[in-house]
Amino acid sequence: MAAFDDSNPFADPEVNPFGDSSVDTSGRTQAAPLDDYNPFAQQATAAASLPPPQVAPPVAAPSPAAATPARKEPFEDPPPYQPSAAQQVDTTELQRRQEELERKAAELQERENKLRERSMQGPKQNNFPPLPSCCPCKPCFFQDFELEIPAEFSKYVKLGYYTWIARSVYYLINFLISLGYIGTMQDSFVTGSTIGLALLFFLAFIPLSFLCWYRPLYKAFRSDSSISFFVFFTVSACQIISDIIAILGPSKTGYLGVLAAVDLLNNGAPVNKNLGYVILFVAAIAVPLLPLDLFLLIKVHRLYRTTDASFQKAQSEFTTGVLKNEGVRKAGAQLASDVATNAMSNNATASGNRY
Repeated sequence: MAAFDDSNPFADPEVNPFGDSSVDTSGRTQAAPLDDYNPFAQQATAAASLPPPQVAPPVAAPSPAAATPARKEPFEDPPPYQPSAAQQVDTTELQRRQEELERKAAELQERENKLRERSMQGPKQNNFPPLPSCCPCKPCFFQDFELEIPAEFSKYVKLGYYTWIARSVYYLINFLISLGYIGTMQDSFVTGSTIGLALLFFLAFIPLSFLCWYRPLYKAFRSDSSISFFVFFTVSACQIISDIIAILGPSKTGYLGVLAAVDLLNNGAPVNKNLGYVILFVAAIAVPLLPLDLFLLIKVHRLYRTTDASFQKAQSEFTTGVLKNEGVRKAGAQLASDVATNAMSNNATASGNRY
């Protein structure tokens, strides 16, 4: 009880702050001087305390006999190098175009030289038809394929010129052979109509074919004239029909063709048979004219489509040409003057009668 009474529950416990072992130890520990401090001492101590590294024992390489042989793949050569389509450059087309451009440049240069020489010589002189100097008639047209026609169209214009010459020769032979009808045909009407029409074809169709067929072809490619193209197409269609009639040669048409030869061969007389064979020869001359006309018509039409010619341009050229024509202008002025004079005279007469 006395022990319980002596204890004070509210008293602080008696604790010695210096009795802590950690404090006592730190108190007894003295810091080492800075002069003797070695920073590598602890690392050396730690390295000495580590166990030595263990080296793995070397592994013996297997003997060649014991090793499993590896599978040898067969050696294959690499495929040959083939350039792709994008890498392949075909220079043939480029060379062809280059040669074509050089050829056209040379042709243009040659044409310029000829034009320069022609201008130095003065105004150009008509050279067609080629007539002798002693002839009172002079040439009416000027034509020069190399000078006035582009090189790419020159061959077609020359073909048209030679076709016109062949047609002229046919009409001449057709007329001469038609004279053989005299004395062979009993029907004088057949003889007269055949010879008369053959003479008309020879005198009229040769110049008309030149003026209305060949010259439009020449001017169409010389000056890119739309109206000349249309005139050539129209006359070509008429000539193709004429070629068909010339080959057949019906009676009383003026053409000596297959039908006329058959009539003479069936007549029975030796003279008629001989004339029939000659007429077959004339019909054979007319046969090549048909494919030539067809070829020129088709080819020129294809070339026409590549140009800027059109029907509207042809109308414009026709109107401009009519207005610029001196004869048409004089005729129009004369007609207007006559109409005005008649109107004034009629007015004067009417006013005189009125008063």
